[in-house]
Amino acid sequence: MLKIDRIPDAWPGLAKLVPVVPSEPSGTWRHGHQNPQGLRRTCRTDWNDTVRFVAPTETLSRSSMLVIVALNEIPTTSPDSSISSIRASMSTDPPLSIAIIGAGIAGVTLAIALSGHNPNIHITIFESRLRFSEISAGVGLGPNAVKAMDLISPKITEAYNTVKTANLSPEKAQVWYDIRYGDGPKAGNMISEMKSENGFVPCTASRAQFLAKLIDLLPEAVEVRFGKRVIDVESDDMDEPGKTRVRFEDGTDVHVDAVIGCDGIRSACRRILLGDNDRSANAVYSGKYAYRKVVDMSKAIKAVGPEIQNRQVYLGQGGHITTCPIRNGKALNMVAFKDGKGAPWKQRQWVIPSSRDALLADFKGWGDKAIKLLGLIEDPEKWAFLMGPNLSRPPHAIKQAFAAYDQIRRPRGQELIKRSRKQGMLLDLQGHGKINQELRIRVGLNQKWVWDADLEGMLEQARALLDEYQEIK
Repeated sequence: MLKIDRIPDAWPGLAKLVPVVPSEPSGTWRHGHQNPQGLRRTCRTDWNDTVRFVAPTETLSRSSMLVIVALNEIPTTSPDSSISSIRASMSTDPPLSIAIIGAGIAGVTLAIALSGHNPNIHITIFESRLRFSEISAGVGLGPNAVKAMDLISPKITEAYNTVKTANLSPEKAQVWYDIRYGDGPKAGNMISEMKSENGFVPCTASRAQFLAKLIDLLPEAVEVRFGKRVIDVESDDMDEPGKTRVRFEDGTDVHVDAVIGCDGIRSACRRILLGDNDRSANAVYSGKYAYRKVVDMSKAIKAVGPEIQNRQVYLGQGGHITTCPIRNGKALNMVAFKDGKGAPWKQRQWVIPSSRDALLADFKGWGDKAIKLLGLIEDPEKWAFLMGPNLSRPPHAIKQAFAAYDQIRRPRGQELIKRSRKQGMLLDLQGHGKINQELRIRVGLNQKWVWDADLEGMLEQARALLDEYQEIK
């Protein structure tokens, strides 16, 4: 942001402050003018009330009022040289350097978010793989996630909208899942519909397709380096005080102002930060695993009928199967969850190749529809489900923005871990031997807690904390 205590003489023709009136009942401000280019500028006069000023033919009157101009709303190609000089003067401070570890959906989204707020940030994404890569599985975003995308950038929501797939039957548009018996004498029969609220349309997207769309939104200024596996992150008070040094497996290093780990549940950043001996440093096997695969939708319809074009959940003792249409209904994303019955995960890798015979043996005794669907998976992969650590330690020596984020978001993140585990047990009918109304209510309440978070309220809390930190400082 550029703070100006007096409107400079060099701004003839840039803008004229026009009369504004409060628009009831929101308390925001409005006016009825627009400049010839159709561009609007945002300024703040009272820190809370947003007004607009535009550029008619008259020059801007000089005054002693305080004006705040959003940098990203000053056009870089403006013919007015005074604007260019203003932008240039604002870039005299050295840019804030940020390293984002991980080029998945989270890392790329964060880069888009940060670059949209301040052009004086130099962002580099470091990815251990040799290219952008995502598994072909689906990702379903609930109302809370869609709201978060909108708050970050409407362009992200637009990108998601181009690759998402809803239930193919119009009458099922607002149904999260058809919940069915997976085993027993009623196998295949409908238990109930899990419907969305407030008109929300549940959708699923291919993770790979969504990531590709996000990559298209990355500003050119964001640098991405591949083949960079992090081995250490440390304070660099000796060589560059105030900086953080990131060392990589290939022998290179970088010195940055901040490091943000977006490298997943097996995060190297978390392990480095907490230390190998901290039990919170590494995710652990949850006791459950899953078979994942994307199959051709036409084959799925032939196997079990047209109902599979809509989102399904099959519940059984010690397991459940979820299916969702993706890729505009041409493919079916399928995940078959199974309880490991207390056996440890002995393999070194968390994802291992398996076989159709092993998969079908795990679901022996399940109903005809479930077995036919699982039979479509030719080369299944077996995924260990990991349980994220509960981080109980308070933040130490981290800057104000990270401290505010930690205080506001960590409690929800920890509760999400607990509820996810409970939800998995409910769907596998563990600790709850039969399907009844109580089970349906408990499943629904867990989902509601996830989907109905007040994100705007959390933002306001974080801003208030930052103000408090500034006052203390």
